Amino acid sequence: MRRLTALLGKELRQHALSGIALLVCLTICYLLLLVGTLANAETVSVMEVHASFLLLFVLIAALVLGHRLVVTEYYGRTQLFLEALPVRRWEVVALKYGLGLAVLLLISGLSLGATALAALTREPVDGWFLTIVATRTLVYVFFLWAFLFAMGLVGRFRIPIYLALLVMVGVVDGMTQLELQRFGPLALVDNNTLPFEREVMPIRALLETLAIGIGWTAVAFGLALIHEGSVAETLAKRMSQKEKALVGILFVGMMLAIVFLDDRRDKEPYTFPNQNTLVSATAPLEILYLQPTRSADALALQSRLEHDLDTLRDAMGWTDLPAVRIAYRPSIDATIYDQAELTSNDGILVRANFQRTDDWDPQAFSAFVIGLTLDDATLGRAQFEPKAWLRDGFAQWWASRPRATGSAVNIDPAVACASDDSPTRRTLLRALWMTRHQPLTSHQLATWLRTRERHGERVTAALALSGLWVLEQQHGEAAVLALAREVFGRQPTEDIRELIYEWRHPMATVFQAANTAKTADTTTTTVGWEDFIADWNTQLDRWRSEPACRALLDAIPEGEAELEIERGAGSVRNIVYRFDFDSPWKAGTLVTLLHTRLTPFDAPLERFDLRRREHLWPTGESQASWRLPGFYGQGSRAFFALEVESEILGCPIRWVADRRDIR
Repeated sequence: MRRLTALLGKELRQHALSGIALLVCLTICYLLLLVGTLANAETVSVMEVHASFLLLFVLIAALVLGHRLVVTEYYGRTQLFLEALPVRRWEVVALKYGLGLAVLLLISGLSLGATALAALTREPVDGWFLTIVATRTLVYVFFLWAFLFAMGLVGRFRIPIYLALLVMVGVVDGMTQLELQRFGPLALVDNNTLPFEREVMPIRALLETLAIGIGWTAVAFGLALIHEGSVAETLAKRMSQKEKALVGILFVGMMLAIVFLDDRRDKEPYTFPNQNTLVSATAPLEILYLQPTRSADALALQSRLEHDLDTLRDAMGWTDLPAVRIAYRPSIDATIYDQAELTSNDGILVRANFQRTDDWDPQAFSAFVIGLTLDDATLGRAQFEPKAWLRDGFAQWWASRPRATGSAVNIDPAVACASDDSPTRRTLLRALWMTRHQPLTSHQLATWLRTRERHGERVTAALALSGLWVLEQQHGEAAVLALAREVFGRQPTEDIRELIYEWRHPMATVFQAANTAKTADTTTTTVGWEDFIADWNTQLDRWRSEPACRALLDAIPEGEAELEIERGAGSVRNIVYRFDFDSPWKAGTLVTLLHTRLTPFDAPLERFDLRRREHLWPTGESQASWRLPGFYGQGSRAFFALEVESEILGCPIRWVADRRDIR
């Protein structure tokens, strides 16, 4: 016992300064994490502090301890001095192992205790909950130290092994059905369960982690003791240039092999169950209707989509179509469609409430599916912003065109506006409303994603469709199809060649190429891009001057909306939004605030992902204001949009759309 005490004293004296510095740094980091969490009004549980500390800072502490107790000892060959002392070799290894584990358990225990005390002021913390968290912490720390202690004994190969393990974890997670987040140590420190699970002890994850920790412990002691420690001593030497080159070649080869095999791997596509599912005989289309009472609705939808998709494939010259799967979801609004993210060979999956009610619009849904089909067939290039207007407009045009072959669109504004609820009337009025104050510009079309965000999806889609109406009226259906084939009919590449193609083929060039008529003796251009936009605006002005259209547009209240950030208590900010119109809206008109948090990088926002806060317009009022209290804090970034539902347009009118840094 005295020899072990002396050996422990030697370790403490050797690493005391580093240990104190580590504890001071960890204490500062913990306090900053705790203060930040307590100051954040959106924190669900203070116990999240312990989960975050365990996942990040305890890992850093384990790396530091492993380096000091193992790597430095063997790299500096000072372990030879210890082996010359009158102590057994396994005692030296066991003491280092036990010392590191004890320090990590002390750090984790202090974190758990301090966090639990802080949590008592804001949430219930009972003995069983603490037992669950403490057990998960203990087992995870044991696994973490066992693994890093073993890695320290691997010596010069520890960095390549770290990288190889990370790659293997990524491969297993991405290429197998195993959910690593629910396995072993990752399940124990899952931020979604560790701070919140108060009833169930995760026995399976604990046993898996214990087994892995015991395995790494056996590896560590084996490396340290086999052949009287000569293996660990050999591994501790510097890596030669040949070994570095070999490790680099193997690592690069492994990465290339993974990429190649992943591309060649036959992935099982997503499938619906056979029960309550319609499968099309002519198109790759499946509709899951869940309830037998919805079979008639599914049949009506299948008939429409089959026709639209089959004819689209032939018109674009595609050899095949992506698989399209529609799942019935009664819990969502009939005007909102939820697209699910699938892997590359799974096609398209949309969840929608396709029950045939007054709110269900089969034409709008067909246009939505056609847009997704264009995206899939062009590898996402249909959403390329300078040409995205054509994607939105053509999807609407294809879904709304007359079914009779060869029939052409004929937009008569007087007839359209006289129809109470025709799709043509809604589309026409939306396009006229959007351009009522200023004409359409090429810049708005070139920045279509931002235009769509500013004015709303349905209004901008209607404007895009109106442009194809103009093109069809002036040059025939063939001109619209030629333009669509020019953009969507080609097979895009997946490398830099696509960037070069887009640089050489802007919208003006593509439009001119599609609208060039060849005669026997010469080539004549029917219309240029800017000329087409001018004709488009001229036609919109003509339609707007029709008395029936003008009367309907004048019946929509004009005004403005504004949104401002109001300081609340501490770092809390309130969102105040106001409307001021020249005449009252109909009592009970729906007013909506759409909002969501933003990441540091801008990306298009889907309506389904936005939070909604709805109000009813007050009776007889032309002004109204509301407040969203305390949802956002200082320093966050968010998107806000203000909309008022228009009965005349049949869709919301977006008055404000803004991405803001909240200060």
